[in-house]
Amino acid sequence: MRVHLVHARAEDFVSRAEARSFDVVSMRFVLAYLDWRSVLPRLGRMLRPGGRVGLMTSLSTSIPQFCELYHRFRKSPGPAWKLFQHTNRNLGQTWRIYRELRETYGEPGFITVPETTAEAARYLAAGGLRPVQSFTEQVRLWFDSGAEAVGWMHDSGYVTHSSLEQVSPLALRFVQSLFAAGMETFREAPGVPLDLVVGGVIARRE
Repeated sequence: MRVHLVHARAEDFVSRAEARSFDVVSMRFVLAYLDWRSVLPRLGRMLRPGGRVGLMTSLSTSIPQFCELYHRFRKSPGPAWKLFQHTNRNLGQTWRIYRELRETYGEPGFITVPETTAEAARYLAAGGLRPVQSFTEQVRLWFDSGAEAVGWMHDSGYVTHSSLEQVSPLALRFVQSLFAAGMETFREAPGVPLDLVVGGVIARRE
């Protein structure tokens, strides 16, 4: 068996791939990192007749606790005051980090994934594929603390994104501490919850 490895942006690889040259395309938890609205309809062209696409992704309803905190922090002056304290009340440093974070994360939508498996299936169908199977699963994880939940998000790669490389270490530590404290507001008797919602679609080329 010969294996040919290619290191390329997914969008570029899909555009350049030879038509009808693949039997299977597998995409697992990558939609947050690429332009999936343009990529998914182009996958059908890559497949031979009878070929399949297997897709697994987080959905937009996943990690609602983090999403709620994100919107809460965006609309509140509280984080700016906490940042001022985080920098030991250094006004210049506070302003630089605040501007850095606003430019990187100020607008919702810097990370997007499908809302439902039906939405992902529609984009695959636009490329001539027939969805044959789909599922949605929700899992609740429990953590002893908000800091542990944030640590899991980082260490597991769930929040891995190129935008994290654009902020300074001090700014990143501040964001982690801010979300760790925010996660404590969701605490229940078993601990701090984090809900993951995962969807999967299998589509076939006739």
